[in-house]
Amino acid sequence: RQKLTQTISLLLCYYSHSIPREVTVRPGEDVTLQCQGPRDSTITLLEWIRPDLKSDGYVFFYRNDRPYENYQHPSFRGRVKLRDKSLLKDGDMSVILKNVTDQDSGAYECRIISSAMEGNERTYKEVRDLINLTVTHSGQLVETLKADVFNIVLLIFCLYGLNHSVLLSLINFSFQHVSFFQ
Repeated sequence: RQKLTQTISLLLCYYSHSIPREVTVRPGEDVTLQCQGPRDSTITLLEWIRPDLKSDGYVFFYRNDRPYENYQHPSFRGRVKLRDKSLLKDGDMSVILKNVTDQDSGAYECRIISSAMEGNERTYKEVRDLINLTVTHSGQLVETLKADVFNIVLLIFCLYGLNHSVLLSLINFSFQHVSFFQ
């Protein structure tokens, strides 16, 4: 039974990073696109892309400890910045997209390549994260809040290895409090 719980935990943690997070925002607002990389690593490359855009250009491109705005797709120039450069050492590669428009709806992919010394060897890791951004004029924000609460609870489960009964209690508790906002 314990082995089954550990296997389910690993699968949940794996799939929590391969399933796109749903983010909903209204036109004109700023939105944070969250992406978490490894802590205490050197960031070799950070790319934010829109896979559905057929033309060249990035949403955001960061290498050699600085962003490269000239690599950005024209529709994102001057509208995207790192959330907080001081948090890079903690692996926070989140960006802020300012003044969101209907055309910003779609899939976003964060790709991080980092390096770290492990013993006498330098190792490289690649992390990818997906976000589906919906720009809406209606009241879909409550459903998005429920999905965000579920993802936060799942992340806590992954980080702290809670048992499944605690996980179910947290999800149930969270959804009861989210429905309060409706």
